[in-house]
Amino acid sequence: NMSWLDSGETRLFAWTPTLLLDQDLLISHNQAPIEWQGPASLQNRVFGGVIGHRYDDIEPLIVNGQIRRDDAPNEWSNLQKLQKRRIDATFIAQSSWHYYLRQYPELLGELHISSSVRKKFKI
Repeated sequence: NMSWLDSGETRLFAWTPTLLLDQDLLISHNQAPIEWQGPASLQNRVFGGVIGHRYDDIEPLIVNGQIRRDDAPNEWSNLQKLQKRRIDATFIAQSSWHYYLRQYPELLGELHISSSVRKKFKI
């Protein structure tokens, strides 16, 4: 995705047309649902990140201690941590969320999807 690179780096590659559109969802536990209204939605909460991933929009709040980041090796680990209420929320691509729902339909009964998306992106 070109948005992951600096503008100077994007000229180094030949880009194919967009294959699909996706969006990042904010997932929380049904017993403590969170609606995404921007980074402040996660203040005073534990956010489940993925090791090595950057979250530019919430990074300033993490640095200031307003959000506590608890990393996991992958998205599935964060969903499991949400089920156990070890974190308050995580981001996941909608395409990944649908994959996990097919594998583990019980997630729908336990986890909450914010009605507002974090961001949309092209792949």
